[in-house]
Amino acid sequence: MKRVPADPKTFKIHNGELLLFFNDFYQGQVVNTIVPWNQDEANMMASAENHWKLMNRK
Repeated sequence: MKRVPADPKTFKIHNGELLLFFNDFYQGQVVNTIVPWNQDEANMMASAENHWKLMNRK
């Protein structure tokens, strides 16, 4: 598992959980993942929850 930078200014609280978002260079461009998250929050949350379950199995 690789750690990535998060911007403490871009966060959300969802069901009492703190969500932090990647905010740094990716493939030569500045990326802040809260932007696509806000555009499709329901699908992004479902995907994030599935990935989190997989990570916790290891």
